[in-house]
Amino acid sequence: MKHLLFFFAALLVSTAASPQSEAYARDIITVLASEKYEGRGYYKNGARKSAKYLRKTFKNSGLKPVGGDFFQPFNIAINCITGKPELALNGRPLVPGTEFLVSRNSPTIKGTFKVKTLNTAPADLDSLLAVTEGQDLSETFIATANTNRVLMEENVFDAAGVILLTKQLWWHVSNGHQVMDIPVIKAGITAAPEEIHTVTVAVRNKYHEAYTTENVAAMVRGTRYPEKYILLTAHYDHLGRMGKEVYFPGAHDNASGTAMIADLARYFAQNPAPVSLLFIAFSAEETGLEGSKYYAQNPLVPLDSTLFSLNLDIIGSGSTGITVVNGSVLPEYFSLLTAINEKNTYVKNIGKRGEAANSDHYFLYKNGVPAFFIYTTGEEYTEYHNVNDRAEGLPLTAYNGLFGLVRDFVLLLPIPR
Repeated sequence: MKHLLFFFAALLVSTAASPQSEAYARDIITVLASEKYEGRGYYKNGARKSAKYLRKTFKNSGLKPVGGDFFQPFNIAINCITGKPELALNGRPLVPGTEFLVSRNSPTIKGTFKVKTLNTAPADLDSLLAVTEGQDLSETFIATANTNRVLMEENVFDAAGVILLTKQLWWHVSNGHQVMDIPVIKAGITAAPEEIHTVTVAVRNKYHEAYTTENVAAMVRGTRYPEKYILLTAHYDHLGRMGKEVYFPGAHDNASGTAMIADLARYFAQNPAPVSLLFIAFSAEETGLEGSKYYAQNPLVPLDSTLFSLNLDIIGSGSTGITVVNGSVLPEYFSLLTAINEKNTYVKNIGKRGEAANSDHYFLYKNGVPAFFIYTTGEEYTEYHNVNDRAEGLPLTAYNGLFGLVRDFVLLLPIPR
C-alpha cells in the first residue's frame, strides 16, 4: 500500500474543494433542513419528499441508477406523534420542542393527573421502585430525574405516565418501533416547577406497522475497473416532526453528510475514478441503522467486489479535526488517510476509534466490507437532536478540507488485481 500511495500522490493536485463546492453543499443542507421537508421523518412523509429531492439531485449531476431505479424501498415499523402535543405542570403550559418532548413510543392520552415526584440518585432505579412498592399509581404520573433507559421502555411503576426531568432535551426515534401503554415525557428542569402537583397532557399518536421508505442510490461507472466498487454513504433521514408544529431540522445530523456525498457525486460524475463509485443516501438510520442493514442484506452491487465503504455523518463542524470510527481496527487504511492529510493538511487532526454500531458503516463492516465512519469535531457547533440544529447556524468549518481528503482517499485506495 505504501508504494501505491507514493506512486499516486505525485499525480494528485493538492487542493481541497472549491468555494463553489461548499456553496453547492450549503444549498442542499438549506433545502433538506427546511420545514418543507418535515425534518426528514415519517409523519407527513418528510423522508419520502427528501428521497425524491435526492433522486433529482443525483440525476441532475449525471449519475445513473443501479438497475432500473434510484430507489431501494424497504419497510419499517414506526410510531408518530401527531396533532398538537400539550403539557402543563401545575397549570402552566410548557412549550413543545424547547421545554418538553414526547417520547416516540408514547400512546394517545388526554387528561389531568396528579403527580408523585421521586427524588433520588439519577441512576438508582431500584430505590425508586422500593419507594413506590405496593402503591396504586394507575391514575398518577411519576416525575423523576432518573436517567435509566428502562423508564422509556417499560411501565415499571404501573403508573399513568412518566415525566423525566432533564437538562438536555434530546429527541430520539429509535424507540418508536412499538407503542408503550403509557406516555413518557421529557421536561426541561429549568421549565418545570420545583414541586409538581398536577400534569395536564394531550398526546396523539399514529402507529405504522409497515411504513415504506427508501435508500437512494446512484452510480458513476469506473473507467478501468467498473466491476470493482467503492461506496460513499450518508443517512438523509432525521427525527421528523413531533406533532404539527414542531420539526427537527437536522442540519448537522445529517443533512451535512448527505450534502457532501451529493457534492462528491457531482465531482466524480465529471471526473470518473478507475473503479465504480456507488453513492447511497440511507434512510432509517435514526430508527436503528435499518436502511444500511437492509442494504447489507440486499446489496445492489456484490459485497465481495466492494473495496471500501466510507460513511459521512455529522460533518458540520471541524475546528479540532475529524474522528474515524474503525480507524483502530483497519490500520492500513487509517495510515493511508493520515498520510494524505500529512501531505496536504486537509484537516487539523485525525483521531481514531474502534468498532461502534453508531452509524451506517456498521452492517457493511460486519458483512465483510472494510468501512470507516467519519465525523467532525469541535465546540463551535454542538446542536444535536434538537430543534436548534438549523442550516443557518451550521459553520461547515472543515468542509473543504474533508472533501479533499475523501476525494484523495477514494483515488488512492489500492485496487486488488
